[in-house]
Amino acid sequence: MRLKLDVEGNVDVNETALIISEELRGKKCLILLDEVTDKIDLNRIMGIDENPNSKVVLASRYDDFCKCVMKADELVNVKPLLPTEAWNMFQKIVGPSISNPLIEPLARGVVKECYGLPLLIDRVAITFKMKGEHDVGWDDGLEQLKRWESVKLVGMDEVLERL
Repeated sequence: MRLKLDVEGNVDVNETALIISEELRGKKCLILLDEVTDKIDLNRIMGIDENPNSKVVLASRYDDFCKCVMKADELVNVKPLLPTEAWNMFQKIVGPSISNPLIEPLARGVVKECYGLPLLIDRVAITFKMKGEHDVGWDDGLEQLKRWESVKLVGMDEVLERL
């Protein structure tokens, strides 16, 4: 069972907690929470004490938040994708326009600029997908990505690594 809830914006936390707890009551489950930046009371939502066989996975860019605020038992640092994995991910998101002989070399350059970071690849691929088969748009986009590196701020490497 997959429970999809959009909890961005103005959402009634009590109502959302009630929906989740009722759906999961008495069930063994794995909960994946992506881009967590605010404290979540997991006991209130899913009664962790009542269901010790369930697991929760938090995805966050902030180690200290996971350790101190959410009291995570274990931290896993996600490593960059291998070049072939990065290319495959980018290809899958962008779709058929990437097979255009004028686009493919530009697309490979774009993927290289993403340094194997899945979140960055995802966001960049969505942007480039909108460029379609217009090689001028791809060329311009690649140049913008290359310039981005030249204006890195102090500490940017650490931010990219955490992404």
